[in-house]
Amino acid sequence: MKLLFEQTWDRTISHQDRTLIEQIFEYCNKDVCYTHIRTAMNHKNEQLVTLLVHNTTDYTITFQERFVRFGDLEGIFTIPKLTIPPYTSMPWTFIFKS
Repeated sequence: MKLLFEQTWDRTISHQDRTLIEQIFEYCNKDVCYTHIRTAMNHKNEQLVTLLVHNTTDYTITFQERFVRFGDLEGIFTIPKLTIPPYTSMPWTFIFKS
């Protein structure tokens, strides 16, 4: 398994956030799992949930109508830019609408 940052994330992420994500990365051992990094709310009263998405499978994960649940928040997401190769983890912020 390796940790991968999308190109924009890799250029802009703070050292503190990168360290946190690298530490969280070590704790996943399911086929596909999500590790919580942080939660915030935007000006539209939507929940912004940043998760580290782990792909421990031998196939690429895509987000084409993929169900994501975090606590009591859930949604179906289609995110063309979010493609995670086998044995890789990537951070992503999901927007859960109210």
